[in-house]
Amino acid sequence: MRLLNRQRVIIRLMGELGCHAPVDRLMTILFLIRHEGKFVEDSFYHFLPVDGKPWSFLLEHELQKLQKMGLLANSVNGMWRFRNFNSSKAGRGVGEIKYDISHFMFEFGADQDNKKGRDYIEKYHSWYTSNPVKSRPKADCAAYTAGYEGLHIDAFLNRLLGDGIQRLIDVRINPAARRFGYHKSTLSRLCGRIGIEYCHYPQLGIRSELRRNLQTQEDYMRLFVDYVQTTLSEESDAIATVTDLMEEKPSVLMCIEADPQMCHRTLVARAVASLSGLEIRNFIG
Repeated sequence: MRLLNRQRVIIRLMGELGCHAPVDRLMTILFLIRHEGKFVEDSFYHFLPVDGKPWSFLLEHELQKLQKMGLLANSVNGMWRFRNFNSSKAGRGVGEIKYDISHFMFEFGADQDNKKGRDYIEKYHSWYTSNPVKSRPKADCAAYTAGYEGLHIDAFLNRLLGDGIQRLIDVRINPAARRFGYHKSTLSRLCGRIGIEYCHYPQLGIRSELRRNLQTQEDYMRLFVDYVQTTLSEESDAIATVTDLMEEKPSVLMCIEADPQMCHRTLVARAVASLSGLEIRNFIG
């Protein structure tokens, strides 16, 4: 059975919690491992504030995957447990992060109602116990752009919340992704859970066949010149609509590429800036 190391950590932690645990306790201890652990890797879970507590959509998703794999079961009261005795064996071989697990289990493992953990996070990591829908910062309006390449969905959404973004404008022509959270339906659902509006303008994307075999900067430049002369010229109504949206409240143009200069979203942002006078800000990438 092939598991990611972070998934093995879930299994090992559940074993130390007594083979069953409510999801809030799992989230609390794994959050503390992420933020205070000595041996955590970047591929580990990231978190964001959801309903006044630290939450990981990826962790929630992977608990369901472990359930489908026959390792975990979820009872009607939200208590996760091992499906069978042999499930615990999948938690072996997690590396040095086992010391982080032991440390936080010693500190918070006996906290049956999770109050000690919640109070600790409230004191030292208060952003994650806030309710960002009601009390989050609000950015000034600008032609913001963001690329999610290399980012877990929770880290990406946490950055949007922290920077005061209220609307995500997806300019991918085909909003599908292998990385969890970035498929259109999933992204729209997760944005809805944290009070960020999601909208999609596929007509401002670039067809996949035009993006094949891009190897040099000159290749990209030729593609972008063509994009300006065709798509941006033909989709003036869409650009006008997006401009209105970005003037209305802080919104971000989203695509995949980390480098904004290698992504067409920058050209969309320039068109928006030309119509509105908004400043272009590439805050992720």
